[in-house]
Amino acid sequence: MPGMVAIAASWGFSVLLYGLLRWFGLTVVAAHLAALALVAPFVLVVMRQRILKVDKEQKISLLVILRFALVFVFAASLQGVLLSHLQQLSFLTSFIAFTPAALFGVLILYFISAVWVFPLPGGNASSKEIVLSVCIAAMVALRLMYLGLPELMEQEAYYWNYAQHLDLSYLDHPPMVALLIWLGTNLCGINEFGVRIGAFLCWFVTAFFCYRLTIKVFDRQAALGTVLLLTVLPLYFGVGFLMTPDAPLHAAWAALLFYGYRVLVEGDTASWAGFGISLGLGLLSKYTIVLLGPAFFLYMLIDRRARGWFLKPGPYAALALAGALFSPVILWNMQHQWASFLFQSAKRISSDPVISTPHLLGHITLILTPAGLLGVVLFFLFGRRLFQSAETVNIPAIRNKARRTFLLLFLASFLPFILFFTISFSREVKLNWTSPLWLAALPFLGCTVTSVYGRFCSICLMVIHELWRFTIPVLIMALAIGLHYVTLGLPGAAHPPGPFLIGWDKLAVEVETLADEIEKDSGARPIVVGMDHYQITSGLAFYRTKNARDQSSPSRSVTIGQSVGWHLFGHNSRMYRLWFDPRDWQPVGVIAVASKKSRLEKGSFGTEVVFDSEIMELPAVKDGQEVRRFYYRLVSAATFK
Repeated sequence: MPGMVAIAASWGFSVLLYGLLRWFGLTVVAAHLAALALVAPFVLVVMRQRILKVDKEQKISLLVILRFALVFVFAASLQGVLLSHLQQLSFLTSFIAFTPAALFGVLILYFISAVWVFPLPGGNASSKEIVLSVCIAAMVALRLMYLGLPELMEQEAYYWNYAQHLDLSYLDHPPMVALLIWLGTNLCGINEFGVRIGAFLCWFVTAFFCYRLTIKVFDRQAALGTVLLLTVLPLYFGVGFLMTPDAPLHAAWAALLFYGYRVLVEGDTASWAGFGISLGLGLLSKYTIVLLGPAFFLYMLIDRRARGWFLKPGPYAALALAGALFSPVILWNMQHQWASFLFQSAKRISSDPVISTPHLLGHITLILTPAGLLGVVLFFLFGRRLFQSAETVNIPAIRNKARRTFLLLFLASFLPFILFFTISFSREVKLNWTSPLWLAALPFLGCTVTSVYGRFCSICLMVIHELWRFTIPVLIMALAIGLHYVTLGLPGAAHPPGPFLIGWDKLAVEVETLADEIEKDSGARPIVVGMDHYQITSGLAFYRTKNARDQSSPSRSVTIGQSVGWHLFGHNSRMYRLWFDPRDWQPVGVIAVASKKSRLEKGSFGTEVVFDSEIMELPAVKDGQEVRRFYYRLVSAATFK
């Protein structure tokens, strides 16, 4: 690291530039980015002088410039997110809030440059592990600092409503996502951070078990490579950022793979308990985890040593334990005509036929990137020989274990993939459905990140290794820019209309003000009905409640029951039809909110409707910019009498 004088000079220069740029009229976002950009050349010169003291031949190559540019983007993103957090403190001015943020940005710029851009000569395996560890820690810090800033996605808001109606299960999913959100919001408050903290922690469970599995199969460097992929591959990054059922599913899936390896390959009887708990918790998260069942069963049929477990109590005790954990979901389905099981099976099968095979292959490429996709193809075709060639000693027992390990990981990824591939010829396969099954291939992909492992097919492995050297920095840059964009925005770029509910906090304020005016005029507070399956109702329910909790006066309380699904007008609104029964409702006026004008026309209400207004505009606004336009219409209470 450079001396304190260089760091202090860079910091002071950045703060001074920010003040001048703000004085000249630049926005906060533009000024903070420009200030760090103008300081960056000075940092580059300082780091260059530092390395010349120990290596006179060191030159600034194109690779060094590109790496430094990546570090700058990453530092700017972290500087921006800290600035955004500090600006939420009402007693800090923009300039004062930027001062510690500038120091943070400068420190990140110097530190990562010292580790990765201008490392000291004499690097070895230990220094490579340090670089991997720094990259992992930096990406985890990026995710944590941004965790509570972007608005919720529609699905997250819907699952937050799960947590306001805790139950043994739900129509769409088992209850784990609701329980995690309930715990998070009770500990951290009704805000985006409280909703998402469960996903953030689940990612650590996923990373822990993937690391342990990889280090057993390969080595520490490969294990760090596996965890690095979990931090930078966009979908796995998102699984640890957004609170959906996929977060606990991936954690349980990784644990089940690890314990499956322990019992079936290593023969550890005690691990059957972990196997049963992982399977049970996975079933409480998402039913998809049952796809590992055929893989484990087939492995036990094929592998001679694993076949002996059929005659022992371990696997049956594990299944009983998993069944006991899953029993609340079974009980709920018994009470609701097997609604959840039918929703996830028969109703999906009965949907309109569609060929989604090209989309499936595109989804896999998005999940793994071209480098990962090439690695998976190599894993499927030549994995056994690759695993055996990686063993440095030609001992039959060791080579046999490598063969058995590959077989287990191959079945755990290939069989679920074949199922989704077959389904894709007649039904839709969504982006996130295949993401957990690639956890079984991650140990091998982690090897390709860190080294050309083994002697077989070394040219292919070298190509994949070089692809990762290009892909991983690009992914880090894309994630850093993307998070900054959806949170603070970018100079000259409009806020995106999705997938986050950008501007909905102010949209909820507008709806609440309208409800206050109607209550003042009529004496009865209206309910708000989102005119779609669940998206509008869920978003307004969350942000109306969040805004009410932020109010100092307890008299301005907003109950969850004031945001209702459009089943009130005869449409499907998922779980809202169970949470709000019109038969138990004392009719009041309705504020119907829609994303399209057509959904507020008379034909969308399915009843003899009486309107109290025409269709009115209701824009979602952030930083003075209209992000998305909604519409509302007032429906008279007389409609329901």
